[in-house]
Amino acid sequence: TRSYQPVANRYLINAVTDSIEEHGLVLDTMELACSTDGQKLFGCAKIKHENEERAPAICFRNSYDKSMSVGLASGAKVFVCDNLQIAGDSFTKLRKHTTYVMDDVDYLVDAAVAAVIPDFKKELLTIEEMEFTYISLEKGYEFLGLLRGKGVLNSKCFNIALKEWQKPQHECFPSNNLWSLYNACTEGLKGLNASDAMQSMVKFDRAFKAVA
Repeated sequence: TRSYQPVANRYLINAVTDSIEEHGLVLDTMELACSTDGQKLFGCAKIKHENEERAPAICFRNSYDKSMSVGLASGAKVFVCDNLQIAGDSFTKLRKHTTYVMDDVDYLVDAAVAAVIPDFKKELLTIEEMEFTYISLEKGYEFLGLLRGKGVLNSKCFNIALKEWQKPQHECFPSNNLWSLYNACTEGLKGLNASDAMQSMVKFDRAFKAVA
């Protein structure tokens, strides 16, 4: 269309790295991936932080074939689906490739980076509180049942989460605290189709914090 205006991948990548530096932050790692035809880009920049187990991240996407808009998401938790739908707990914004998109890209990148550190500190405290909140195996069953009853987890996700709660795949998530239960649920949600996963992930995150 006449209003279509592409955004160069290199420009977007440079905008993210420049903004990180301008905010006095240090880039730890930058992961980039392109589709086989070179028409889609996904990137994830992780910020160096004193907490070695977790790091704030700024994720971004772009396309040249009009299949998806420019997208930015940042936070302690950034959800990314197979179809490159993204959402961050600190910042999420999508912008179509229309007239004046270039005027907005720098602003959106700056907003994504600016939001990540203060919100990350809050989220880190929340995660630490969850790690120190002991719950029994039986209480975890009740919690999963509540999420199932509220429609947050469908039957497939519920069964995967239940199995993960009973016997975690990862040793760092023992079945004895709230953070482990949270991760059991996110493992279950990975079983959703890409078109449903993003909305469900965001819905779950809000619901879990509300009932926890």
